[in-house]
Amino acid sequence: MRLTQIRLEQWRQFKAPFALHDLQPGINIIAGPNESGKSTLVEAIRAAFFERHKSGTVTHFQPWGDTAAEPAVSLTFQWQNQTWQLDKRFLGHARCSLVVDGTRFNGDDAEDRLTELMGYSLAGRGASKPEHQGIPGLLWVQQGRIQDVRQAVEYAAAHLQIALGQDLGAMASSSGDWLLAEVRAQRAELLTPTGRPTGSYKSIETRLGDRKAQLLLVSEQVRAYEDKVDALARLQAQREQIDAARPWVAQREQAEKASARLKEVEQLQAQLEQTQRELAHCTSQQALLREQLQGFGSDAALLAERAAALARTHEALDALNLRRADVETRQHQAKVACDTAENTFQQARRHARHLRLQAEYAQLETWLDKHGKTLHTLQQLQQDLRALSTQRQQQAVDTATLAKLRQLQKALDHITLRKQVAATRIRWQLQAGQALAIGDQAITGSGEQLLLQSTSIDIPGVGQLQIAPGGKDAAELAREDARLSGDRASLLADLGVQDLAEAEARAADCQRLEADIMRARTRIQDLAPEGVDAFMQQCEDGRHRLAELAELAGHIAGSPGAQGDLPDEEEAERTRNAANEALKAADTALQKHLESLGLAQQAFDTSKTEWARLDSKLKDPAYQKNQQNASQALTEQKARQDSLQARIRQYQAEIDSAQPQVLKDDVTRFRRSADALEDAAHQRQRDIDRLQTELDTLGAQGLEEKRGELQQAVDTLQRHLAQLTARANALDLLFTLLQEARQTLTRQLQAPLQKHLAHYLRLLFPAAEIQVDDNLVPTLLQRGSQYSTFDDLSYGAREQLGLISRLAYADLLQEAGRPTLIILDDALVHSDAERLAQMKRMLYDAAKRHQVLLFSCHPENWNDLGVPALDLPSLKARA
Repeated sequence: MRLTQIRLEQWRQFKAPFALHDLQPGINIIAGPNESGKSTLVEAIRAAFFERHKSGTVTHFQPWGDTAAEPAVSLTFQWQNQTWQLDKRFLGHARCSLVVDGTRFNGDDAEDRLTELMGYSLAGRGASKPEHQGIPGLLWVQQGRIQDVRQAVEYAAAHLQIALGQDLGAMASSSGDWLLAEVRAQRAELLTPTGRPTGSYKSIETRLGDRKAQLLLVSEQVRAYEDKVDALARLQAQREQIDAARPWVAQREQAEKASARLKEVEQLQAQLEQTQRELAHCTSQQALLREQLQGFGSDAALLAERAAALARTHEALDALNLRRADVETRQHQAKVACDTAENTFQQARRHARHLRLQAEYAQLETWLDKHGKTLHTLQQLQQDLRALSTQRQQQAVDTATLAKLRQLQKALDHITLRKQVAATRIRWQLQAGQALAIGDQAITGSGEQLLLQSTSIDIPGVGQLQIAPGGKDAAELAREDARLSGDRASLLADLGVQDLAEAEARAADCQRLEADIMRARTRIQDLAPEGVDAFMQQCEDGRHRLAELAELAGHIAGSPGAQGDLPDEEEAERTRNAANEALKAADTALQKHLESLGLAQQAFDTSKTEWARLDSKLKDPAYQKNQQNASQALTEQKARQDSLQARIRQYQAEIDSAQPQVLKDDVTRFRRSADALEDAAHQRQRDIDRLQTELDTLGAQGLEEKRGELQQAVDTLQRHLAQLTARANALDLLFTLLQEARQTLTRQLQAPLQKHLAHYLRLLFPAAEIQVDDNLVPTLLQRGSQYSTFDDLSYGAREQLGLISRLAYADLLQEAGRPTLIILDDALVHSDAERLAQMKRMLYDAAKRHQVLLFSCHPENWNDLGVPALDLPSLKARA
C-alpha cells in the first residue's frame, strides 16, 4: 500500500486547505518544530480510517474558537494496482465517500470496505478507542507509544489470526477455540487452573473428609467408653484394698506424739533466749561503766586545755581593740570625700542637661521649619487627589459591562460578515424618471441592498415581485442581529455612551485618572509613610515639645550651680563612682573589724565560762563519790556475767540432745502423710462417681450404631469421589493434549514472525534471540547466557524492540498479501547515537518493502536516510 496524497482543511491549525503531495513509496520524512502540525497530520490520517463520519464526539478536530467548522480529510493511496480515493467530512454536513478505480462507495459502505481491507473495526458509539484499531493501530505508532507493543498486538490479534492463520487447520480456527474453551470450561467445573479440586469435586472431597473426621471422633468415643469401664473397675478395687483400713489415723497419732515432745523443747529454747538477753544487758552495763570511768580520767586534762584557750582569746581581744580607732578614722574620711563627689556630679549633670536641651531645641526648631513646608505640600496633594477621584467617579466605566459590549460588538461584526454571505443581494440601475418600491422604500437611480427576509418589490405598470432569501440561515441571522443589537443598545444605555468607541475612550480616561491618582497617593506615601494625619500630629507634638524645652532650659539656667568651672558629666560621674567604691570598702572594713571584735569578745567570754564550770565540777564532793561508785558497780557486773554464761551452756546442751528440727520435720511429715492418704481416698470416690455418671451418659448415646452409619456414608462418598477423580483426570489430560496441539500450531504461526524478527534483530544485537508468546508478543531477549524480559529493558531498548517488532509484523502481513503502511511520530527519541545508526539501517531496509511516514521535530537526526525531509512550515507557507 502506498499513500500518495494527504489533503485536509478546517482541521485544527490547518484552517485553510492544505495538501501533502507526491509521497514516495519508501521513506518519507515530514519535519517541523513543535506545534507545526505534524501530530495533526497523523491525527487526520487515523481519523480518516478510525472515526465514523457521523460521529459527534470529534469537535476537538475543529480550529480553536470556530464551532461552525467542518473538518475534512482526503487520502489517495495505491493498492494492488488500483487507485483508492477516500474523502471524509465530519460535523455539519458530514459525509464519507470511497472511490476505487471509478467504483464509488458512500457512507457506512465505504467505511466497512476500509475496515475489511485494513483489518480493524469501528466503535459502535462515540470516539474510536485503541481496542478498535487492529492492524493499523499496530503499525501506526503515536508519539511516545512505540514501546507499548503488548497491548497493540492484543488489539490486533483477531485480525492477525484472520490474515495469517487461515491454513493452520481446525485448532487454529474458531471451532478449535470453541473446543478448547469447552474442555477448559468442563475442566474448570472440577479443577482449578493449578489442578486442585473445585466445585462439586471439592465439595465431595470436603464432605468425605468431614465424614471421616466424624467417624474417627465416634470411634475415639467408643474407645474412651471402654477405657472408662476399665478405669472404674481399677478404682473400685483400690477403694476396697486401701481405703477400708483408714491408714491416715495412725499417721496422725504419730504426729501428735512428736508435737508434744517439740513443745517441751520449745520451753527450753524460751529459757535460753531469756538468759541470753540478760547476758547482753550485763555486757552493755559494763561498757557504760567503763566509759564513765574513762570520762572521769579525761576531765583533768580538759581543764588544762580550757585554761590555755582562755589566755589565747584574751590576747586576740586586746589586739582588735587597739586597731578600732584607726579603722573608724579611715571610714569617716571616705564618707566626706563621697559627699563632695556626689555634690559635684549633680551640678555637672544639671549643666550637661541644660546644654542637651539647648541642642534639642535648635534641632527641633530646624525640623519644624522643614516639615512645615512638607505639610503644605501634603495638603495641596490631598486637594489634587480629591479632585482626581471626583473625575474618575464621573468617568467610571464598569469593566464587566464593557467586556460584554466588546463581545456583542464582535458578534455583530461576525453576523454582518455572515449576512453579506448568506443574504440575497439586490442591485438596480433604473432609467431616469423610473422608480421601484422595495418594501416600504422607494428607490431610483442605481444602488444595492441586502435582503435577509421575505420582501416585496413593486414595479409600477408591471406588478409585484416577492423575494424570499434562500435557506433558514438568513432569517436566523436577521433575528440574531436584532437580538444582539437590542442587547448592545441596553448596554450602551447602562454605560451612558453613544457607541463602543466612546466607552473605550472613557475607559482609557478612567485608566489615565487611575494612574494620576496612584502617582498622587505614591507622592503622599513618600512624604508621609504613616499617613497625613499622623504627620500633622507629629508636627503638633513637635511644637508642644519646643515650648517645653524652652521652659526647661530657662529653669535649669536659673538654678544654683549651673555656671562655673565644673568638670564634664562623665568625669564627675567617674569621680563619684570611685568615691562610692572607696566608701563601700571603708564601710566593709569597719564592719568586718567590728564583727571580728564581737567574735573575739564572745570567744573570750565562752572560754572563761567553760574553764570556771569545769574547775568547779572537779572540786565537787559528789563528783568524787560517783567515781568510786562506778568502779564498784563494774566489779559486780563481771561476776554476774560469769553466772549467766554457765546457765546458757546448760540449756544449749539439753536442746541439742532433743534435736528440735527433727521433731518439727516429724510433725510435718506425719500430718502430710495423713492428709495425702485421706485426700487420695476422697479423690478415688469422686472419680468412681464421675465415671459411673459418664458411662451411663455414653451408654445412652448409641455410639456403636452411630459408628456404623458413618462408616456406610464414608464408603458411599469414596465411590462418588473415585468417579469424579476419574472424570477430572480425563478432562485434565484432554485439555493438556489440546493445548499441546494448539501450541504446535501456534509455533507454526510464530515461525515466520521469528524469522522476520531475527532479520532485524541481528542488526541491533548480533547473536541475540527474541522469544514471543502465544499471542505473538515479544517477551524475552536472550544475549548469550543473559536473559532479559521486555519490561526489564531500558526505555530506549524497549523503543528499539518495539519498532523491530512492528517492522516484523509488517513483513509478515505483506507475505500474507495484506496492505501495510508504517507511520512513526517522533520515534526513537531515547536512542543513543550508536543504536540510532543501527535503527536507521533497519528502517532503510524495511522501506524497500513498505512505505514509511516518519514525522520528526529533529530532521538533522534523519539526514542520512537517503531522502530529503519535507519541511512542514515551508509547505504550509506555499499552500
